[in-house]
Amino acid sequence: MILVCFLSFRRAEYLAQTVNAFIQHNQALLGTTLKMIALDQCTLQDTVAVFKDQRRHFEKVYTTTENHGIGWGFSQLVELSRIYRADFILYLEDDWLCQLPLEKHLQGILQLFRTRPDVGTTRLRTMEDAVATVNHATAQPVQTERWQESFLIGNYHYVFNPHLVRMEVARSMIPVSSEHHAQLCYHALGLQAAQLADTMFVHIGQHRAPGRISRVPAPRPVLSCEWVAQAKEFVVALPIKEVAGR
Repeated sequence: MILVCFLSFRRAEYLAQTVNAFIQHNQALLGTTLKMIALDQCTLQDTVAVFKDQRRHFEKVYTTTENHGIGWGFSQLVELSRIYRADFILYLEDDWLCQLPLEKHLQGILQLFRTRPDVGTTRLRTMEDAVATVNHATAQPVQTERWQESFLIGNYHYVFNPHLVRMEVARSMIPVSSEHHAQLCYHALGLQAAQLADTMFVHIGQHRAPGRISRVPAPRPVLSCEWVAQAKEFVVALPIKEVAGR
């Protein structure tokens, strides 16, 4: 099972496009192969309304009253994934428009993960966008090889653009404080990354999402989900507390 994890921050218009496009293209897999959760930071009535409009497709939507940044959000979503016993996470922020069904390439992606244990993640952002030619963790040039028709594999750095990641890889990385911190943690695992050579997601946001940078001092990621067991509401307020890091 693949757990689709949405991270959002105060941009209801983009969020609605992102959620609706993903659901439109992936109806055939929702509820079976794909399950969806979301973390809405610094939540607004408008963003909650987007999730409630599509509530039948979501397992849970978690909210915070403050913005703790992208690293915190990613870490919390990975930790929450333990509840759902997924094999992979598909990470998706609130300004990426799905262009085609995941089903089109799913078998190829799963075969890649089965046959290439040295690959921990597959990037799903369109290759038509400018992609860094240097690994951000090592400053070394990116070198790639073609794998079958639809993929490149190489020493890519980790990204918070749309991607699929093995569950055990994501859990071994957290907690992270930023995207660059995630890149350093991924590099420390000694893994390669794959890039899908198709236009699955395109960026619709203007520049960098404000939610990628914390506006308040960020605590360590909350890495405890005991409170979730009793949660029955669709939208769950996420308690914020500092916990010891790894």
